[in-house]
Amino acid sequence: MNTKGPATEAHERHMEAIKRISTSAGRREYIAQVQRAEGRFAAKWLSDDYAQWWQDQQKKRTQRT
Repeated sequence: MNTKGPATEAHERHMEAIKRISTSAGRREYIAQVQRAEGRFAAKWLSDDYAQWWQDQQKKRTQRT
């Protein structure tokens, strides 16, 4: 499934919200809520973009040390 879509304000708001959730269980629940409200594509897109953002953050942290 291709999970790249056009940039939307809703997706950006979801990304900002999910970045503030400190537990993986909380993030899973948030993604499940997005899926119920907006569908499977939106949930997968959010999940994939969050995973990429998280990996990028880890790389930045390792480069600093």
